[in-house]
Amino acid sequence: AYILALFALGWMMLGALTTELHALERFGLAYGIGAGIFTLAVFFTSLIGIPITLVSGAIIFAILLIICVVIARRRLEQSGEPPTKQSPPLVKRFLAPLEMPMPQIILIAFIAIVFIITFIIAAYWQPYVWDSLAVWVLKGKVIAATGALVDLPRTGWTFYPLNISLQITFLYLLGGNL
Repeated sequence: AYILALFALGWMMLGALTTELHALERFGLAYGIGAGIFTLAVFFTSLIGIPITLVSGAIIFAILLIICVVIARRRLEQSGEPPTKQSPPLVKRFLAPLEMPMPQIILIAFIAIVFIITFIIAAYWQPYVWDSLAVWVLKGKVIAATGALVDLPRTGWTFYPLNISLQITFLYLLGGNL
């Protein structure tokens, strides 16, 4: 549910900021944009002293969604297009690239299959390699246990980015297993 929520946030943010992206491009960028914006917002709220909890994360997420809706409405008002204008159905817009040459369709299908297999493997097996345990998971557990970024200098490798660690933090908070 957490990953789908980040995907939805990215999808909405991309829809609010640009109309030039095709549905497949938006699909490919949505998770990364959503995760990046959410963890950046969590990072800044933690720096001002708000503890990292499920409640604060839900509030931050709701605020980001409201911002997306406000931006999308303002763009629609500024464009001058009537809101009753019919756009093509989502399925039709999403499947429009299937008019591509066959090698491109095969390449996209291959990438999708690799992505699905990688996702299944990552969801099934927990991290067990030294780097992931020592850097990413340890930081995620420390943040989840303390609710702050203050104790991170004790975990080592403080120069590593916090995006993955903050995502691991919320997965631990959602699972309740520290």
